Amino acid sequence: MYRKFGVEVRDFGSSWRDGVAFNALIHGLQPELVDMSAVAQNSSHANLERAFTTAEEHLGIPRLLDVEGRKCDSSLFLT
Repeated sequence: MYRKFGVEVRDFGSSWRDGVAFNALIHGLQPELVDMSAVAQNSSHANLERAFTTAEEHLGIPRLLDVEGRKCDSSLFLT
């Protein structure tokens, strides 16, 4: 992610807070889903919401956190 978008992930906390790394990860899987030039202009809140919604709707990845970092209802994911 660093070479292409300048996104450096160093940890599982602060590296992800602005949502850019989440969006870059999705872009790496399906580039047509994320416009990285728009991500650079958006707020952290907007980036996280976009990444979580896109992952859920287009990649089938359940939303486990909300934008504020709170866990979503995990009972929805029990099988």
